[in-house]
Amino acid sequence: MRSLVAFLPVELLPLLISAGGLLFVIGARRLAGAAIVLAITIAVLPVVLAPMFDLMPAWLLVLVMIGLMIGLVLGLLGWLSRSLIGRRATDHMVGALAADVVRAVVVGCFRLAGRIMVALWRAVTSRAPRR
Repeated sequence: MRSLVAFLPVELLPLLISAGGLLFVIGARRLAGAAIVLAITIAVLPVVLAPMFDLMPAWLLVLVMIGLMIGLVLGLLGWLSRSLIGRRATDHMVGALAADVVRAVVVGCFRLAGRIMVALWRAVTSRAPRR
């Protein structure tokens, strides 16, 4: 349902604001706030994002789109996992995978630093004159 929000036209703004006001009057404050924030977002976001995307180089735009696609795939995998094995098991699985990613990044940084030090050591010792 959240993805359908992206397809709402700008002409829907007055109706959305009116619905937010009506929801506020009848006591559904949380839903009213969501409707009004959605209306403000639909009105303001294109004005802010359009110049940013116009100034953005093509390679950076491609990276942003790849990141969005990766996020979409991970979201779909999370939904599938929650529906197949349950919420708590999915949370445990995501925690274990996040720990593995952090561990790999930290170990990779130390390995990279070590390889740079070894390469520098070899470069310095191979050029030293021997007597």
